[in-house]
Amino acid sequence: MFLGQDKIATSELGTRVRDKLADKPGKTIFVRADARAQFRAVEDAIDAVRTAGVDEVGLLTNKKEAPGAAGGQ
Repeated sequence: MFLGQDKIATSELGTRVRDKLADKPGKTIFVRADARAQFRAVEDAIDAVRTAGVDEVGLLTNKKEAPGAAGGQ
């Protein structure tokens, strides 16, 4: 799991987010997970940041490419 560019343990996530957002109004974060992410890990991350005081959580996704659109013929 990463917070920005820093690799961290899920157990650290809540504390690190709370510290980063301590003096910021409108506490919103965005979560991005790729196809390798397990749903449970994403759910745990969202729970950790919500417990840390985040008001809103947004989910970022990548647009799915059409078959054959990746430069194939």
